[in-house]
Amino acid sequence: IPLIKDCLFCRSAISHILFSSKGAIHLSEIANVVMGQSPSSNAYNDQGLGMPLVQGNLDISNGKTTPRLYTAEFNQMTEKGNIILTVRAPVGEVAKATQKVCLGRGVCAIIPHEENMSDFIYQYLTFYKFMWRRYEQGSTFTSINGSDVRNIFCPKVRNVSILTLLDIKINIEERVVKQYQSQKQYMLYQMFI
Repeated sequence: IPLIKDCLFCRSAISHILFSSKGAIHLSEIANVVMGQSPSSNAYNDQGLGMPLVQGNLDISNGKTTPRLYTAEFNQMTEKGNIILTVRAPVGEVAKATQKVCLGRGVCAIIPHEENMSDFIYQYLTFYKFMWRRYEQGSTFTSINGSDVRNIFCPKVRNVSILTLLDIKINIEERVVKQYQSQKQYMLYQMFI
């Protein structure tokens, strides 16, 4: 676990250096923002019929979409690989779509104008997550709107491959730790049979 903490600290420090650079442009200059729209609730199902529905942070895990529900009614959609951002409580969770999905009201899709910008936007929004607190509105359910997302200032840095590599390293280390924990549980169980 100390290695994972070291990687997370290193990732945070590198993100701060990369994304604190001078000069900025609006997110809308490098990507389209598509706000989600909820299909009618009678079109939902959990049998896998229709298109996967991403509504919020419950449909996101480890930076990837993990839809729980499907819908036969498709209002707003996004393609595999596009970035999903939660716009309702909690605001700012970021994921990449693992497949073509329908966008519910609690999310928006960010579609880069250039394919090579996807990793940069993903990494920047992950770094930017803590900044959403100043944009959140409301007392029960906090939220942001499309204008808030389009007007995010992005630094002109583009190469974030070091952060992508660190994410891979952290993911591998987390899987190794889980494997060790599983082996430990098995060995303890065997000791007391």
